[in-house]
Amino acid sequence: MTASRSDLETTIAMVRHGQVRNPAALVYGRRPRFGLSDLGRRQAAGAGRELADWHLAAVFSSPLLRARQTAAALLEGRPGMRLRTSRLIHEVWTPFEGRSLQEVRARRDDVYTGAGPGFEQPADI
Repeated sequence: MTASRSDLETTIAMVRHGQVRNPAALVYGRRPRFGLSDLGRRQAAGAGRELADWHLAAVFSSPLLRARQTAAALLEGRPGMRLRTSRLIHEVWTPFEGRSLQEVRARRDDVYTGAGPGFEQPADI
């Protein structure tokens, strides 16, 4: 028996987390406890509906709350599947965490230029 082309293919779907509740308008990056807003929960549920007919072999998430909340929506109606978390798919490590979004936007969202040792650069990612 020969394998069909569809038996040999794997599709990887990348789903970004929904909108984050961020009333102070901070660069939240890797900071903990930034969960989804009400809109973000609806967005995550919508992503779950879009993928409802997909056969998912696994769902991975960063350890951040907003990502885990979004991934949980993808697992709705999939009994027996568990969420797998990995720090390898974490946010970029930047010195701007906790600072205002306005400050980063003034830099044209460049969080790399001038970031000292220990902070990630595009080549690291």
